[in-house]
Amino acid sequence: MSCASQNCPPLGEHTCGVWRVDAGLASILSPVARPGATYYARMMDAAEVRRLCLGFPGAYEDFPFGPESSVFKVQATGGKAKMFALCALAGLPLTISLKCEPELARQLRAAHPQINGAWHMNKTHWNSVVLDDGLEDGLVRDLVEDSYDLVVASLPARDRESLAWKGLAGG
Repeated sequence: MSCASQNCPPLGEHTCGVWRVDAGLASILSPVARPGATYYARMMDAAEVRRLCLGFPGAYEDFPFGPESSVFKVQATGGKAKMFALCALAGLPLTISLKCEPELARQLRAAHPQINGAWHMNKTHWNSVVLDDGLEDGLVRDLVEDSYDLVVASLPARDRESLAWKGLAGG
């Protein structure tokens, strides 16, 4: 990673909070961290999490576990709803559970103390992500998008078409 603003001294003394992902780090975190992507080190709040999750085609918020737990699901018209994110929006620290490919889940957990196996979920496929100032918003956005993509990829073809889904990584 390098300073995206190019105004800071070497990595250990970085102070502006804006990072650019280099190809080496992107290859470790791929497909989440994209080469050349810029990430801002600041904490995402509950309103931003809700807007992000509801911004995907067919996404909606549900409360099957009570009013304190927002479950974000995707559903095509006439199709079956599937969860792609779970978050206690009033929780401190703010934490979100997201679906993830198993190998990438292990790599993310090893690289970030804020990412662990999701509580009460299949820890092979679900990560719990603590949204503190140690994780860049861009990385969190990519993780949410990847979770959505993994769930939509598992839907029947007619549902994927109804959602106008472009495929994994927008391809």
